[in-house]
Amino acid sequence: MKNIKYYSLAILILLYSWVIRLTCKIQVKNRDALDRFWKEDKPVMMPVWHGRLFFFTIMPQFRHPVTAMISLHKDGRMVAAYAKFRKAHVVDGSSSTGAIKAMKAMIDAGKNGHTLLTTPDGPRGPAYKLSRGTLEMGRLSGLPIIPLCGTSTKAKVLKSWDNFMIPLPFSTITIHLGEPHHCPFKSDKEQRQGKADILENAMRKQVEWLDDYHGPIKK
Repeated sequence: MKNIKYYSLAILILLYSWVIRLTCKIQVKNRDALDRFWKEDKPVMMPVWHGRLFFFTIMPQFRHPVTAMISLHKDGRMVAAYAKFRKAHVVDGSSSTGAIKAMKAMIDAGKNGHTLLTTPDGPRGPAYKLSRGTLEMGRLSGLPIIPLCGTSTKAKVLKSWDNFMIPLPFSTITIHLGEPHHCPFKSDKEQRQGKADILENAMRKQVEWLDDYHGPIKK
């Protein structure tokens, strides 16, 4: 019965994302950050803050298969159902549940040519705090890490721990791709922590830049 509920909600998300793509002006900033790897047929890892996850659903078609780590939380099951509708591969787990097994599956997928999607502050926060496994996944898979974030001139912002943002029809949507981050495989613990701090700071500034770009959101 629960599966029927999750798949029904996933269908609604799928339909709504189509409405958004049809009615909104969507612009992708810094697309070159992604294209430079696609031209060489290289996949990437794309972390997106949990509260801005909807903007991943309206990105143009990806060149490589997508594998997403999605939590076993009830919200995650709905997202997992949606991901399967979009023909994405789903790895069940999060930083708090089944982390080691899920991490290994994600790393293997990255090495096999998949683009990796993660929510580094999910599934329960704190918001805008990078989980330790995010950088490790990039380091062990060897993939460049390109943060993704988005905003909209008109949106519904939920009163949730992550201030989840849902763009409204007939908005102007801006999706920003950050500059690539790399963590060498042989880096030591101190170097990895430094790289993680840099990535977290860059992703937070990405949010600030986007929110300033359009100004106050119309609800």
